Amino acid sequence: MIQLNFLGALSTVGASGVLVDSGVEKILLDYGTKIQEIPPKFPLPIEGRPDAILLTHCHLDHCLHPDVYIQTGQGEIMKIKDLVESSIKNVVSFDLENSLSQQKVECEKKIVKSPAILYEIKTKSKVIKVTPEHRFFTLDGFNIIAKRAFEVKKNDFIATLKKCNFNGKPQVLPEIKLHGTYRIKLPKFTTNLFCQFLGYLIGDGDAYKAKRKRRKGLFKRIRITDKDKELLEFYKILAKNEFNIRGHIEKRSDAKGYRLVFCSPFFYDFIFSISDKILCNSVQRKIPEIIHRTSNEQIASFLRGLFDAEGSVTGHKITLTSKSYDIVQVTQILLLRFGIISHVYKQHGGKNPKLPTYHLTIYYPESIRKFYRHIGFTSKTKKIKLKELAHFAGGGIERMDIIPISSEKIMESTGLRKIDLLTLGFNYYHYLGGKHYPSRKKLLELIRKLNKKSKSILKLKKLLNSDIRWERVEKIKKIKSDCEHVYDLFVAGHHNYIANGLIVHNSGGIPIFSANKNTCPIYSINVTKPLTELLLFDSIKVSKEEGVELPFKKSDVKRTVKNFLPVNFRETFKIHKAEITFFDAGHIPGSAMIFLDFGEKTLLYTGDFNTIDTRLLKKADLDLPETNILITESTYSDRDHPDRKSQEKELVKAVNETLARDGICLIAGFAVGRIDEILLVLDSYGIDYPVFVDGMAKKAITIINKHNSLLREPESLDEALEKVEYVKGEKMRKRILKEPCVILSTSGMLSGGPIVEYIKRLYSREDCSLILTSFQLEGTPGKILLETGRYINENINLELKMQVKKFDFSSHVGRKGLFDFVEKVSPEKIFCIHGDHTQEFASELKEKGFDAVAPLANNRVFNI
Repeated sequence: MIQLNFLGALSTVGASGVLVDSGVEKILLDYGTKIQEIPPKFPLPIEGRPDAILLTHCHLDHCLHPDVYIQTGQGEIMKIKDLVESSIKNVVSFDLENSLSQQKVECEKKIVKSPAILYEIKTKSKVIKVTPEHRFFTLDGFNIIAKRAFEVKKNDFIATLKKCNFNGKPQVLPEIKLHGTYRIKLPKFTTNLFCQFLGYLIGDGDAYKAKRKRRKGLFKRIRITDKDKELLEFYKILAKNEFNIRGHIEKRSDAKGYRLVFCSPFFYDFIFSISDKILCNSVQRKIPEIIHRTSNEQIASFLRGLFDAEGSVTGHKITLTSKSYDIVQVTQILLLRFGIISHVYKQHGGKNPKLPTYHLTIYYPESIRKFYRHIGFTSKTKKIKLKELAHFAGGGIERMDIIPISSEKIMESTGLRKIDLLTLGFNYYHYLGGKHYPSRKKLLELIRKLNKKSKSILKLKKLLNSDIRWERVEKIKKIKSDCEHVYDLFVAGHHNYIANGLIVHNSGGIPIFSANKNTCPIYSINVTKPLTELLLFDSIKVSKEEGVELPFKKSDVKRTVKNFLPVNFRETFKIHKAEITFFDAGHIPGSAMIFLDFGEKTLLYTGDFNTIDTRLLKKADLDLPETNILITESTYSDRDHPDRKSQEKELVKAVNETLARDGICLIAGFAVGRIDEILLVLDSYGIDYPVFVDGMAKKAITIINKHNSLLREPESLDEALEKVEYVKGEKMRKRILKEPCVILSTSGMLSGGPIVEYIKRLYSREDCSLILTSFQLEGTPGKILLETGRYINENINLELKMQVKKFDFSSHVGRKGLFDFVEKVSPEKIFCIHGDHTQEFASELKEKGFDAVAPLANNRVFNI
C-alpha cells in the first residue's frame, strides 16, 4: 500500500508538496513556496524526517490585519499583532478532519509586509480584514473545504465559532503593600463579586488624582457615575463586602445623575496594578487579560457588571454601547463561552463625530435566553425588561443556525423520498426545497428519527453536533491597506485558528527542515541547486529590508544546499527499494517530471510542465513508462494559451512602437526563465536598440548559461546575451533613461525589485510603455494595475500615463495539452493539484472515464 499525503497546492496554484509513504520509503515530492509572497508561503509541515526530497524545479512561489482578535489556548483574546509579539504559543483550533472538536494547539508566528489591497469580509455578525490569499472554510456537500478570500462570494457560507469551550480558573491578583492600620481588604484571587465590580467599573468608572495641598503625596479617587442611584447603592455595598472599603454617593453638579466615590490611594493603586487600561480614556479601555483567563462563572459576573454600566434592553434586543472597539470585540468573543451570538455595529455622530460609538447587539431569541440564564442584570428595571424579552422571544434562531447543504445532497445521503419526509413530519418545500436551507434543529430531528448509520449520515451528524456555525457572507469589498504589516499563525496539524470569531486557515521550504535539524538528501537536476540558493538568499534579503521574519536563516540555507545531490534526466537511481527517474518537464531550465517505481505500483508526479517548444526550452519529454498513479498540475485546466507566435509578434510590435516614439520600453518578467525567453524573442526579431537587464535576473541568467546543455539552442542565447548590458548601480539606472532603450527587470508582478524604481521615474511619460509577461496573482500590484490603471504598492499610488500591455508567455501546459497528456499516460488513478480549478478538472476527467480526484484541505490523505 502507498499513502499519499498532499501538503500543498490544494485547489490553488503554488506551494506544492506531496509526501509519499510506501511503508519502506518516505519520500517528499517538492516542498515549494510562492515567490509572489514575502515571506514565501509554505506547504503543510510533516512530522519526522523523510528519506529524501525530490525537487521538480526551484520553487519560490495568507494573512490577517493587525487588529484582528485571536482566541488563545490560555484564554486571552488578543490582537494578532500583540499575540505575534508575545511569548504565548497556544491558540484554539478545530480538528476539521476528524472530530470537529476544539483543541488547544501550539502555533508558530509570522509577520508579512502588507499587500496594497486587503479584503474586508462581513457576515451577519462578524467582520474581518485579510489578504487576498487568506483562506476561510466553507461546506461542499458534507465536506469542509478552504476558499481564498478573493474566491469567497456574497451569499457563500463560511465557518464561524458557535460556542467557545474554553473554561479557565480564578486568577491571581497583584499584591499591594498596605502601610499603617488600614482596614481595606484586597483579594488575592479573582472572585465573582470582584469580577462584577470590575465590569461595572470599566463601563462607568473614572479615576482622579491631584497633588495634596497641605500634605505630601497625591490625592487619589475612583468614581463611578450612573443615573440609577439604586444601582450605585448595590455596588457600594458590594465594594464594602468584597474590599472592606467605604464609598459615598453624591449628586453630580450638573444634576445628570449620581457618583459613587472611593477615596483610597491603595484601592486606586490596586486597580491600576491590574491594568492601566481599565480607567484610561474611554476609547482606549480594554478588558484585562486576567478576566479572559478566569472561569466562565466569573466571566458571567464580569459581563453582568459591564452590562449594568453600558447595557440596555430596548424593543427586541439587548445592547452594549461603548467608545472602545476593544471592549466590544472582546465581549463578543467572551459571550461565545455561553453560546451567545452577537453583532457589532459602528455609528458615527455624537459630541465628537470623529470618534465612533460601537454597539454590540444580541437579538436572536436563543441568545437572549442564554443571556438571561447565564448573565442577566442587577438593575431591577433592566431585569424586568430582560425577563419579558426572554419569555416572549420566538424561535428565530433557526433562521440563523442553518446548515448550507443542498436538498439534493441531503436526500441522496439519507436515501429518502419526498413522501418519506412527509411521513416523518418534514415539509420538503419549506425545509429542503426552494431558497431555504435546513436548520440545525430540524436536521438533528430528522437524523434522530431516521436512526441510520451510513458514512454520509455519520458525517452529517458530526457536523450538526459541532460548535461550527455557518454564516452567510453579506458583503465583500477590496480596501486599500491601512497597515504596514499583516500577521499569520502557523498551526501544525489542524491549520486553523479562531480570528474575530471566524475559523480561518493558517499559512505555512526546504530550509525549514535544516532549521528543525531534519536534514535529508535532496535530489534534483544540477541547475536547480544554484537557482534555489539564489532565490532563497534573495527572499532573506528582501525580508530583512521589509522587517519581516522568515522561519529560516542564511545558515539554514547554507546547510540545505550541502544536501543537494545532482541527478541527470533519464538516469534511474534508488532510494531503498524504490527506483526513481527524472524526465525533462520543459517548464524552466532543470524542471523535471518524477517517476517512482515501487514494484507493484508506479507513480508519475508532473510538477509544472509544458508540452510545446519555446525559444528557450524543448517541450516536455513525454516518452514515459507505464504509470498507475498520476499526480498532475492543473494550472491552466480551464483555458488554453493564445498562439505563441502571435504573442511574440504583438510584443515586438509594442516594443518597436515605443522606441519609435523615442520612449523607453520597460518589460517585467520572472527572474528564472522568463527574462531569457523574452531576450531570445527580441533578438530573433532584430530589435536594434540598447537592451538592459536589471535585478535578480542578472544572476539567474548567469547560472542558466553555465548549464546551457539544458537549453533548446544554447548558441541562440549566447548571441542574444552579446547584445545585452547588465545594469550596475543607481547611477547607471539614471543614465540609461536618457535615451530610447529596452529594460528587462524583476519582479514579474511588480511587487518589488528595480522595476518599482523605473515605474516611479517613467509613470508620467506617455511615450514610454510597461509590458507584463508573467501571470498576475490577485491582489498584487501588477493585477491591480491591469484592473485600475494605477500602480499601488505600499505608499506608492500612481496613475500611469505610460502604455501598459500584458502578453501570455506562460511556461505551463494549456487546457488542450493537459487533456492530451492524460489520454496519453492513461493512468489508473489521477490526482489533480496546483490549480484554481482542480475540482472542475477532476470532474471533467471523470466524465471521460478516468478515476480522478482533487485533494482538498479536509481530504488530502489517500491509501492506494
